[in-house]
Amino acid sequence: MEDTIIQYVQRYGIIPLQMKTDLKIALLRHDYNATILQRKYELENPNEYRVQVAQRLCTAKHKLEQSKRELIELKQQVFYYKFLSGLKDIGASPSLLADSATTYSIAHKLLLEDKHEKICKREKLYSLVPHVIRAEIRYHQADEKSTSNTLQC
Repeated sequence: MEDTIIQYVQRYGIIPLQMKTDLKIALLRHDYNATILQRKYELENPNEYRVQVAQRLCTAKHKLEQSKRELIELKQQVFYYKFLSGLKDIGASPSLLADSATTYSIAHKLLLEDKHEKICKREKLYSLVPHVIRAEIRYHQADEKSTSNTLQC
């Protein structure tokens, strides 16, 4: 029993807690740095044009980071086989797997189940390809827009 507890703690215990505290610390540092930057910017007494430019730059940067995050999440979903909720309806065929009246051996049934599972996984991956392509296009468009906004200023 003690070995099981030790294995569980080693596998799941410390890392999630450390990640949560690291995230909280990073958020606090980000908020602090953002507040400092905003105060420095306000000390310069910007005119209306400079405020609009800063807002455009912030919006472009936000869209860039958001599209980058979406792209990374989609690629991780593909890597870890965690599919979108709309793709979960592709599943095992009941006519292929539940037919107990067939004369196939158990090994043959398992082979069919394995092949069908691989086909389902492949179909799910193929259905994710357009989503990844659209996310990459959005990311590159946001990157180009952010770059052009930076160059204009």
